[in-house]
Amino acid sequence: MRKVFHMIDIFNEKVGKLFGWFILALIATMVYEVISRYVFHSPTLWSYDATYMLSSVVVTMGFAWTYREKGHVRVDVVYNLFPAKVRLLLDILLTPLLFFLFMSVGLYAMLQDVIHSWGIHELASISSIKPPIYPFKSWILFALILLLIQGVVEWIRDIIELSGGERP
Repeated sequence: MRKVFHMIDIFNEKVGKLFGWFILALIATMVYEVISRYVFHSPTLWSYDATYMLSSVVVTMGFAWTYREKGHVRVDVVYNLFPAKVRLLLDILLTPLLFFLFMSVGLYAMLQDVIHSWGIHELASISSIKPPIYPFKSWILFALILLLIQGVVEWIRDIIELSGGERP
């Protein structure tokens, strides 16, 4: 189990770091658009689509790695007042009630949307160039699946740690 967990951690870290480099493409796209618009008075038609797609891939592909590193926003005002064992118990009890429940609903809805989008070869409706939107929706689904897997791993780690074992 330790080896599987480590492989999942490493995979999610590599995915997060790899897609983090897309921030450079996002910056280049935005700089190009600003120069085109304000220096040459010739705004691009494609930059809006490129920026929301690039920014979404940067953010979503880092979800699982951020979860592993405990980097997501938490309301720790009261939580941090409890001893470590109580925090572990709260995590174990609340993860299925909150995280798994919301992830299940979100994944189900996203899967239905992705299937529909691929079925009709959906195009962006708010764009003048109307790029295909189904790959965009697919990587969001993939990122949510990675986040769910990392969530399961972290939940099992919490259970093992609370039961007195060494956190894998």
